[in-house]
Amino acid sequence: MMRNKFFHAAILITLSSIVGGCQSNKGPGSIQKEEVLVKKSVSQLKAKRYTNAIDSLKKLNQDYMTSPKAQDYRLELMYAEFKAGEYDNAQATANQYVVMYPHEKYVDYALYLRSLSLYKTYEDWSPKRFSLQLGGRDPQPLRDAVQSLDIIIKKFPTSRYFYQASILQREIIEKLAERDFTIAKHYYGRHAYIASLERLKLVVESTQQQKLLDESLELMSLNYDKLGMKEMQANMQEIRKANAPKSKSLKTKKKDSKKKA
Repeated sequence: MMRNKFFHAAILITLSSIVGGCQSNKGPGSIQKEEVLVKKSVSQLKAKRYTNAIDSLKKLNQDYMTSPKAQDYRLELMYAEFKAGEYDNAQATANQYVVMYPHEKYVDYALYLRSLSLYKTYEDWSPKRFSLQLGGRDPQPLRDAVQSLDIIIKKFPTSRYFYQASILQREIIEKLAERDFTIAKHYYGRHAYIASLERLKLVVESTQQQKLLDESLELMSLNYDKLGMKEMQANMQEIRKANAPKSKSLKTKKKDSKKKA
């Protein structure tokens, strides 16, 4: 997937440049200890031992908050946590960075990684057989991810993460729409037609999937039929026809090509 390719190539900090550049208001012994922790972190990150790197990076974040490299340490910590699969911690660390450095250079990166972590938090928990465990987990992490991505899209239009953020936001919105559709079908099966319609309206307003849109409009029509709202049912049928793909049939295309020949 694009996100994986992106992350393989996109650590923002040149780790090797951190080594030897450690300075702080503490004594020489503290500076030396900081450099040792940095070298250890660099080695572990380069070897992709992310879980091991987290310990060193946490120590750097806790003990050297006034270091000129403090921002770098926090960025590397959130990256290591993400790669180690510690998505709750990664999104929390990224959120801390946004709060602490709202106007700094890499805030768009922190927002993007926060969004990815929130998405993975939900995605990894959700049951494989979605329909068997209605709705899965609380979708709030997905909604929070959409909000973070919206900040990138609106406030950082020249960001190197703008394109990825736009794609990820659409993917999450579609996942929420599919979730609402699943719940709407459940409500219809339980004869809760009004509740089903409320979910389906959310789907229709948000999805860009032609198939999901058509299925939602069809289910809305069935709900209106069950409620005895014949006029609304007829309206849904008309809307379905209007939204149907306007493409020629294979036979029509062949006839047109023969005429042109």
